[in-house]
Amino acid sequence: MDYTKLTNQDLEQLIEQKDVEATCEMADRCLNGTYGVEQNLNRAYQLYHRAESKGSRRAYVGLAYMYENGILFGQNIELAKKYYAMAGVEKTEFAEVQERKKHYVEMESGPREPVRVGADGQVIDRIVNEAMGISDEPVDESRQHLMEIALPAA
Repeated sequence: MDYTKLTNQDLEQLIEQKDVEATCEMADRCLNGTYGVEQNLNRAYQLYHRAESKGSRRAYVGLAYMYENGILFGQNIELAKKYYAMAGVEKTEFAEVQERKKHYVEMESGPREPVRVGADGQVIDRIVNEAMGISDEPVDESRQHLMEIALPAA
């Protein structure tokens, strides 16, 4: 079932029936304020936490994303790493590096759409690549030069 195509009312009914994927989908909507749902970070956290207790990888990624980016609580990279590991997601760059890259991308192309956290193991790479505007296409030299200026070597 494609939960992204369900109405908010349908999701709420499935949540009452303890459907973990519906719970994560609604948490995503609450986190990002999408699909007609007003952004509600407290509810997003509660829903992810409920699904986490059922062992949902998608919930682990959602919680990791919130802790990594300091959403609702202060940033906690160690806890984010723990949740990413529980989801089976290997991640080496975290929010402080990504924020600099995101800033560069936004300067170049304007703000991005909200990020949707998915259930598959490749979600983090896709999120990072999308936020940075990375594709398999070669980077032109002028952009590479600007990237080097914007992101000094650590």
